[in-house]
Amino acid sequence: MAYQQRGNCLRFPRLSLALLGAAILAGFAGAAYTFRLNPEIKFWSAVAEHKLDWVEQMREEHGYVIGIVGGSTTTFGIDANHLHQNHHLPVANLGLHMGMGRETCVGFGMTSLQSGDTLLLSLEPHMLEDDVDSSSLGTQLALALSQPNIINWGKNNSIFSKLSLLAQLQPGGYHLVTMLGKLLLGQPPYRYTVSQMRPGGLQTTEQRNSMPMFSQSSMPKKESRLSASGRSFLLRTRAEAAKRKIQVAYLLPWAYKPSEISQPSRASNAALLEEIREIMPVLRESQMGVHPIPEDFADTVQHLTKDAATRRSEVLAQTLKNQWSNINPDSKLRVDPSTSSERFPE
Repeated sequence: MAYQQRGNCLRFPRLSLALLGAAILAGFAGAAYTFRLNPEIKFWSAVAEHKLDWVEQMREEHGYVIGIVGGSTTTFGIDANHLHQNHHLPVANLGLHMGMGRETCVGFGMTSLQSGDTLLLSLEPHMLEDDVDSSSLGTQLALALSQPNIINWGKNNSIFSKLSLLAQLQPGGYHLVTMLGKLLLGQPPYRYTVSQMRPGGLQTTEQRNSMPMFSQSSMPKKESRLSASGRSFLLRTRAEAAKRKIQVAYLLPWAYKPSEISQPSRASNAALLEEIREIMPVLRESQMGVHPIPEDFADTVQHLTKDAATRRSEVLAQTLKNQWSNINPDSKLRVDPSTSSERFPE
């Protein structure tokens, strides 16, 4: 009996070690796939590198940078090269993908800018209204870029928090099934390509989808638009920006809403701006983040076409010139009467 017990004790560590070894190998395999093969991470890594190069170019030419962060609404909505070429504004489109979470989207801008720069938060409203912040994709991007501070800005980084990041490098089951389906159907591994990106970081696509139906029932029902975590996030962003001597403000991104609900949608967004204004400066545009022309959108309700993004950037140029003193009173940037803004339908 004693021998059998000793035998079990011997077998148990071997089984445990075997399971541990398999887990470690699986971890390395997942990390290798994420960094070298995952088409989504490869795409966004290339996009991020281009945007960082643009930041340095703007800094060399102007001495400061206006970085705009957000999800894909920013990525597909801000033509930084047009703003630079036509308005001499050192704008950098630092938009990513909202599935990376607000921590990553803002962290990418926070770590890309320096003292004297300006950080414009153009996060999609629901990223501030919801309490859930998906960040595994953002973690993968940050580590692929060898910049963990993108997701750890303003935090106390312990060894345990760093180890927890490694656990997020594994591709999920949904991702693997999707990749397998695309492979079997002969579809491209990712829907966007770096070749479709314009100078300055504006992403474009030739895909066109019909816009979905909206109704009054899709309007927010709660009085307060900011969630508790959204408010806390904005306060932390403001504090970290002040620590880094970066000016910070909020700018509503544009999204499609049909004409029949455009006015209540604008009123709802205006209420959100009032809540945000209690925390940080806001830039106000007459569109209030609502654009009712479906033809100006590509494949989603948040992705403007290339031409529409350029026209949207014209509106932003005038907004910056007219309201810049709300963000940086000491700036020499002033309104240029010789430039005019193309207005979009209300």
